[in-house]
Amino acid sequence: MNMSKESLKACIKKYVMEPQGKARIICWLLAGLFGLFGLLLVLSAFLSGAVLPFVLSIPAFFVLVALPFAFFHFFKRMIDALGSREAYAAELAAQTEGYNALPFRETYRGMAFYMTAFILIITALVGFFASNLDMIFETAFIIPLMYWMRKGSRWVFLLGMIWWTLEKLIQLQDIFPRAASVSVIIWLVLVDYIYYQAFLVERGAAALAKENPEYRKRTVRDILVGLAVFVVMLVGLTLLTQSMGF
Repeated sequence: MNMSKESLKACIKKYVMEPQGKARIICWLLAGLFGLFGLLLVLSAFLSGAVLPFVLSIPAFFVLVALPFAFFHFFKRMIDALGSREAYAAELAAQTEGYNALPFRETYRGMAFYMTAFILIITALVGFFASNLDMIFETAFIIPLMYWMRKGSRWVFLLGMIWWTLEKLIQLQDIFPRAASVSVIIWLVLVDYIYYQAFLVERGAAALAKENPEYRKRTVRDILVGLAVFVVMLVGLTLLTQSMGF
């Protein structure tokens, strides 16, 4: 009986006190919130009678529920970093030196990619639901941005910070000083923080690449592919919105 109590205490400590436990709790809480938001989207699309938003809302629900778990390593590392500067510096060094070895989802580059994917989903859904052409066409910019983030480069994360900051500042100008402005500021800080950490890793990796050209490869082809995706998305969304009567 004593052993079972000790095991229970150890289990509670693991899930509540240690960084990985706190990260799991954050993931489950966000999954619940995002899942509720996803259900509201599905219900709203169903009641509206619009076929395309309803079809899009179903996979979006599952993506929203699963997405927080893609950030488990980010939450854990953020909790570690808040507790120790040494741990934060060691994490940045490990990310830089293990640039080509770490699993993508455990890198700051991967975290930035998944966060941008979440922004893409919300932007597309809200754009189609609200018939907001600005938001719909913004996805044409976000998708190539995600492609460049996947490939990795300092400038793409700087571009991401500029884009996200300008978007949130414009949004704040429209809603300030209402209570919703607090959530906008939180989103601004959180996303820019992730982009900035990815930028620091990319900068360190670029310095290593100068010493060892085989450390990683970046080609003009990546830039051209991203631009081609942007053009294709722009044309495709133009035709789609015209056919839908937006």
